[in-house]
Amino acid sequence: ESLARRLKSADLSCKLPDEAHFQSMMLEKLIWISSFMLAGLKNGGVKIGDVEKDFTADVMVLISELLASCRLANPALPLDDTATVTARLLAYARSVAHFPTAMSEFSSRNGYFYDISQAAVSEGKADPAATHNSWLKIYAPSMVSSHIPIVRKALAIDKTPDPPVVPKAAATDKKKDTPDVP
Repeated sequence: ESLARRLKSADLSCKLPDEAHFQSMMLEKLIWISSFMLAGLKNGGVKIGDVEKDFTADVMVLISELLASCRLANPALPLDDTATVTARLLAYARSVAHFPTAMSEFSSRNGYFYDISQAAVSEGKADPAATHNSWLKIYAPSMVSSHIPIVRKALAIDKTPDPPVVPKAAATDKKKDTPDVP
């Protein structure tokens, strides 16, 4: 918030989303990096732009599954529909088309979704990211086999109400010591 104020004072804009929308945007970015890197790995380590242009079907399957995983693990978050998220992530990929693809930071990227799947399966539910997990085992088996699951909680949305604002008495307010007489 202080940065936003400083930017505004310099006539620069800065959007401050509420906590729930920030977390949704954070997950969307995680979906992007996880899906594009895995689709790139699956297709020979091609660049982001090649994934977006030539392997769109692969990345669309991953985006759909990873978004479903986010919905399962974080039901209170306001996540956009699959078509809207997919369009946004494909558009972003076009803006960074020259970037390479590579799998790294597994536990904090694809591992997040892998852990959600493992938890769902252990509860007798369907794997929300079956293709994602299958491709991980084929194209990144050492990452999967060395992964230490992290017990994760749903991203929290602070639902505690703000304390009521009690106005302070102004200097001109006078305290009345005597009762009103009709």
